[in-house]
Amino acid sequence: MVPLHNGQIMMTYRCSAACRHCLVMAAPGQDGALVSVEAAVQYGIDFAALGRAVLIAGGEALLYFEHVLEMVRALTAAGVPVAFVESNGSWCTSDDLTHERLSRLQEAGVQGMYFSVDHYHQEFVSVERVYRGVSIAWELFGREKVHPEELT
Repeated sequence: MVPLHNGQIMMTYRCSAACRHCLVMAAPGQDGALVSVEAAVQYGIDFAALGRAVLIAGGEALLYFEHVLEMVRALTAAGVPVAFVESNGSWCTSDDLTHERLSRLQEAGVQGMYFSVDHYHQEFVSVERVYRGVSIAWELFGREKVHPEELT
């Protein structure tokens, strides 16, 4: 795996899962407050000055898909690369929806995807949804830009 040098924007503490291991205590019942697009752009400019790209994460940032899309477009317009969006894949309920959303993220400037795959997440998110997200992301972004790189 290529070393990644990203600055993380934790967009929300709300999540579709309530994993026992969560270091940030994200969960479905958390406040739905979001990092503003303007603040994200400033953070991104600061990260870029340090030679870093942006990783957008949460909680589950893609609970707020349109906000993430707006954030990515604004970061890209400001010249800040968005290396990855991190997701647990809970939203990957159909091939069409998953392809449509990942395509829109890619068109906006996202370069790749992170998917959380482990015992804790799969207690709340079916592995079929995660596999769908990873498989379609492989098709769109290429395997080297999707983590996990392999599902075993």
